[in-house]
Amino acid sequence: MTALPAAEAEPHRPTLHDQIALAQKLLAVLEREYELLAQRDIEGLGEAAAEKQSLVAQLDGRGEAYTDDTEADPGLRAELTRLIQSCRHQNTINGAVIDLLTRYNERSLQILLGQTPTETVYGPAGQEHSAGAGRYSASA
Repeated sequence: MTALPAAEAEPHRPTLHDQIALAQKLLAVLEREYELLAQRDIEGLGEAAAEKQSLVAQLDGRGEAYTDDTEADPGLRAELTRLIQSCRHQNTINGAVIDLLTRYNERSLQILLGQTPTETVYGPAGQEHSAGAGRYSASA
């Protein structure tokens, strides 16, 4: 029996090692994103977000297809699970930082527009909205 030419060969099926490597890259991107948030590096955040989306798409597309029985190693599965949990945790932290920075910026803008922080109401979607028309602060 002859081997199939490279073009007709079965495509590489992902392994747990592949998924672990992707999860490690994703965790590194999430940690970098946290640092970029602290530095308020907008350009860097855009790049990190694009990289994060790409890695998540790759991980989502990997499924449970493994190439051989050695890939069913419970230690490898546990490592992947730990990494995914770490990614979720870091992403939650990053989301909380983004929320805090957004609120800070909204409050700063309210002050610059002469509104007090108590002049907010909640809309049907739960978003904060200004209760009154803003006026520009002469002291800004």
